[in-house]
Formats: sequence, structure tokens, C-alpha cells
Amino acid sequence: MTAAVHQTPSGDRRSDLANLARGGALNVVGMVANAVFGFALGIVITRGLHAHGAGVFFEAIGVFTIATVVTQLGADVGVVRWIPRYRALGRSGDARACVPVALAPVLAVGAVVGAALFAFAPQLSRLVIHGAEQDALVPYFHVLGPFLPLAAASKVLLCATRGFGTMRPFVAIEYIGKSGLRPLLAVVAVGAGLGSVGVALS
Repeated sequence: MTAAVHQTPSGDRRSDLANLARGGALNVVGMVANAVFGFALGIVITRGLHAHGAGVFFEAIGVFTIATVVTQLGADVGVVRWIPRYRALGRSGDARACVPVALAPVLAVGAVVGAALFAFAPQLSRLVIHGAEQDALVPYFHVLGPFLPLAAASKVLLCATRGFGTMRPFVAIEYIGKSGLRPLLAVVAVGAGLGSVGVALS
């Protein structure tokens, strides 16, 4: 009986270490895949939109990425911190409640910032781009703005899955699924002659 009591914590530690090792290995695979797909996307964009068009495209994506990070309001880090804590304390209900509580302000602020990105696209474009084509970012902001709440919320949701003890959804969707689809959809947009707006939408 005593031996069984002493073996249980040791077995739990081994299980935790095994899960940590699997999660770390999966994360490395996902990061490599993300890097490869990102490189492929860069090739497709530069080939399809040429040097100037690609530069404008990546500027638009840079602004959108910054806006996405800002509108997450730190909720992506918060769910990774608090969900495991609540689970360790046996407060499963509180762990589940973390997700809607974290999402509500992200969606609200994301909607406001996305609307501002759309409405003030000309002003923002002129702030970022100097020279003859100061309005080059306007069509990109009009396409990307409405997707800002979704982008921010989806990142928080994926981080929440990590808080529940698995890396699989995050790696499968963020690193492999989305990253893998982007160059494929960009190829379709370029091949169909949809131009910069079509590439941004893809």
C-alpha cells in the first residue's frame, strides 16, 4: 500500500515529462513547417506581384499583424496562464469560463479597430507609405479590416487549447493549416489574375 502511494507521484511526473516532450517536439515540427510555408508564400507574392507590389503587400500584412497582436489585449497569454492554474486547483468550471471571458473584450476591441482600419484606410496608408502611391494600402486595409476580430479571437482560442494541455490544435491550425493554405490560395489568386486585392483576401 505504501509503495503504491509513493509510485503515483512518480508516475504522474513521468507522464507530465512525456507530454512535455511530445508537445515540444510537435512545436518544433510546426515551427519548421511554418517557416517553409512562409518562405513559399514569399516566393509566390514576389513572383506574382513583383518587387513593388510585394513590398506594399507585406507592409499591409505587417500593419494587420501588429493590429492583431494589440487587439488580443494579452488574452492569449492570460488563457495559457490561468486555464492550467484553475485545472491544477480542480476548478474545471473556472477554467472553461476563462475562454468566453477572454474572448469578449478581444472581439469588441477587434471590431472597433477593424472598423477604424477600414474607415481610415486612406489616412493610415498615407501615414505608412510616402511618395507617389500613398493610397496603395487602401484596398488591403478594406479587405483585411473586417477580418481583424476573427484573427485576434482565433489566436486566443488556439492559445486556450494549449492551456488545456495540448499543442495539437495550435500546431495543426496555426503552423500547418493556415500557413500551408496561404501560398496555395495566393497561387490561385495570382493565377486567376485577381490582383493585389485577391491576394490579400486569400
